[in-house]
Amino acid sequence: MGHGMTFSSKGRTKQLFAWYDVHRRKFPWRAEPNKNPNVYYVWISEIMLQQTRTAAAIPYFNRFIARWPTLEALACASRDEVLHAWSGLGYYARGRNLHACAQTLVKHRGGTFPSSVKDLCSLPGIGPYTASAISAIAFNQPAIVIDANVERIIARLFTVPTPISQAKPQIQKLALKIFPTERPGDFAQGLMDLGAQVCTPKNPVCSDCPWSSGCKASKSGKPDRWPIRSPKAPKKTRFGIVFWVEHPSGEILLQKRPDRGMLGGMTEIVSSEWLMQPISVNQINKYAPIPDVHWSPVGTKVQHTFSHFKLELCIYTAKSIIRPHGTFWCPPEKLALQPLPSLMKKIVALMSSMQDTEEISADPQGN
Repeated sequence: MGHGMTFSSKGRTKQLFAWYDVHRRKFPWRAEPNKNPNVYYVWISEIMLQQTRTAAAIPYFNRFIARWPTLEALACASRDEVLHAWSGLGYYARGRNLHACAQTLVKHRGGTFPSSVKDLCSLPGIGPYTASAISAIAFNQPAIVIDANVERIIARLFTVPTPISQAKPQIQKLALKIFPTERPGDFAQGLMDLGAQVCTPKNPVCSDCPWSSGCKASKSGKPDRWPIRSPKAPKKTRFGIVFWVEHPSGEILLQKRPDRGMLGGMTEIVSSEWLMQPISVNQINKYAPIPDVHWSPVGTKVQHTFSHFKLELCIYTAKSIIRPHGTFWCPPEKLALQPLPSLMKKIVALMSSMQDTEEISADPQGN
């Protein structure tokens, strides 16, 4: 077949459906064949899968559904409860928007999801891709669903010459050729599964692909040359200080991060802003939450990698009874109940292990 091949033909579509009906993956949010999908499950899974690998999302999804089995139950939860349950998944705006969306649907739409892409896009946290996925999978509406798997398949089918980061309009145009109007939900999920199991980023198994005979990348003999990728810029490092303040009673000083921005709405140990240069020792009081206390450095630095930068944090400790505006005390045994991001959990674990070591050193006999 030439460049003008029509993958929307019935034969092509049938080939994918035949493959999908045998090889479809089982997920807790996915309906069994010939069963109606649960739109609440589809929505939660699609929000979780926006920036999280499927294997990592499954246990979070199961815990969410066990705790909040319905949209109404989720809408009644507090935001902190939802963020605590989201903790560790990253991209915390998703958790905030999930909760806001549940409340919007219950308050203003009678607890019912709209089925059109346009109406879904009007809800918090739902953009064009997620709206298309929900519309196709949950409501069987003919929507074009393009995730990273689908992008890769299309880039290989047509050997798209543009780097994938700049090829979105081209991919969208080519997708119109291959997406049918029948069984749109199964077609979308079939492509996702094909990309995850056969047309993988490295070493695709073209011999198992129902579309290999019409795939230009497969015919080239070097299918993993596509999609074309621009070279990645190295991640820059940012620097900051964590101020571990302990009350004489043992409580730890915490604060909420602003709703907008990185780790928005989550709880953190009081910290400086994150800067492009390390903070020198004589600058500590400029960023410290409490002036005129003795700050002791902890020898170990905490490093964390975000999607677009690396972070290096120094930890300084102090004892104080002062609680600055916007902060609160938390007993150490209740830290686990706070919506702490993974970065802060690292720091809590480090400080706990250091305190355990100090206690053992102070009392080697265990008396």
